Amino acid sequence: MANLIPAHVIGALHATRVQSGSFNQMRGAVSDLHADSRRLASEYRALQARFNLLDTDRNETIRRLAAVENSLPLLIESLPLQSDIDRSLLTASIAASAPEVYEAQGGTIVVRRSPMFDDVMEQPMPPALAGPVPGR
Repeated sequence: MANLIPAHVIGALHATRVQSGSFNQMRGAVSDLHADSRRLASEYRALQARFNLLDTDRNETIRRLAAVENSLPLLIESLPLQSDIDRSLLTASIAASAPEVYEAQGGTIVVRRSPMFDDVMEQPMPPALAGPVPGR
């Protein structure tokens, strides 16, 4: 009968209690690995949920910023010229220049820039400061 049973099985039957502890240690290690795997899966799901929330917030921010970018120039243009705002500080007030042409898929894009307000009065530069700069 000994010829039919593998040698490692017979060796395990004759092993002392101290030697058989390695099997129990291995089973404990596998159990710990399963617990770590479950913990990592839980952390992954939490991080995935946070990422989805951040992505949603980013999309909402982009949508709101686009709405402001579209409505603010219209709001400023609708104000009368006599209103109390300094129109020279607007970034869209660009001097006339040659159009810029960009190649794109399916054709070209032409960008022409012009001032938002044509009737803006020129403002003189303030006088230069006289005297040495204090602290030097």
